[in-house]
Amino acid sequence: MVNDATQLLGLEGLAVVAVEHDGAGGPVVHLVTADERARCCPEVSPTSLIRV
Repeated sequence: MVNDATQLLGLEGLAVVAVEHDGAGGPVVHLVTADERARCCPEVSPTSLIRV
């Protein structure tokens, strides 16, 4: 997932999925691991669905 916000972030391995305003004038940036395989359990391989 490469989009303009991800390119501006410039952190390898992370992708921006959403940006919101926090009500105090600052951004809240929602990130995910860019490599979907990194979100899988190495033993049983299900993809993680937990978002914090």
